[in-house]
Amino acid sequence: MQEVMSRRLYHICYTSHNEVFCRGYKDYCMMFNCIAQAMFKTHSNLLAYSVMSTHVHIICECDSPSDLVKRIRSSYTQMFNHRYYRKGALGEGSFFCDVLEGRHHVTSAISYVVRNPLHHEVCSNPYAYPFTSVGQYFTNSINRFYPDAWNPEGKGRYRSDIVRKKNVLPGDVGFWEQSGMIKMEDVVDNVMVEGYFGSYRAFMYGLSRNDYGKWSEEQYEDNVESTPVTLRTIEPFLSETEVASILKQNFHWLKEKRMTDIELCDIIDKTCLSRFGKSGYAQLTVREAESVRRRLLHEFKSRVSSKQLERCLHIV
Repeated sequence: MQEVMSRRLYHICYTSHNEVFCRGYKDYCMMFNCIAQAMFKTHSNLLAYSVMSTHVHIICECDSPSDLVKRIRSSYTQMFNHRYYRKGALGEGSFFCDVLEGRHHVTSAISYVVRNPLHHEVCSNPYAYPFTSVGQYFTNSINRFYPDAWNPEGKGRYRSDIVRKKNVLPGDVGFWEQSGMIKMEDVVDNVMVEGYFGSYRAFMYGLSRNDYGKWSEEQYEDNVESTPVTLRTIEPFLSETEVASILKQNFHWLKEKRMTDIELCDIIDKTCLSRFGKSGYAQLTVREAESVRRRLLHEFKSRVSSKQLERCLHIV
């Protein structure tokens, strides 16, 4: 991809489909901290994001998407490798990047990104998933979206195991005391996003609408050359079969049908590794990982898939 070096609004998707790169709660917090630090370092502006177990969606204003992703990838990989006794690169070397132009294009992209957990059947309510920016808009306080254990304690406090010391942060940035995660409200530009949508009603409509054809047609009103934002463009790495399946979903009745990656990784990391005397999943031999895969596939049957186990155990 040839990058245009100018400050524009981008949708960026950074992936790791063959290996889960967010295995537990701490990893998701750590990933957001890396995103936040990269935003501050590159003087970029974060509008929306969604962190999933195998990919990250970011909508931001920046000068250089490649520089931004490089910083995120480098910081996160070093901390992830240290935590799981792992070596080498993490995730795909390339990333998806699309320029957003026009109000309808921007609002469509933001809506798709913050409802991303629904598309992947992680939850049936976008507000039930804590690793997106969905709770940052049209509210005076984020505290009501999180348990009391997340109450912050002052500004400028951080845990070195989740924030790299070498990355300097602005002095007015706060942290959640127990998780060590940088406060989203100090990073996400909710004012700009609210300006694009215009009203809370319009924002909520974007979270629940499924009239995909009309949604695409509306974007032509922007009179820009950009291709309309659709599920296929926002999820460029999904197969046509997977996209078609998502388009048929009735989000009002969606139920959690399977075990999530974070639940499966928790089982692997807390109960399976000790059998082999290992501290991290990356230390498992091919034979040991295959043994864990067969055992969990038999134990949980329809709740997990072989493909899911392979990425959680990194069986190539």
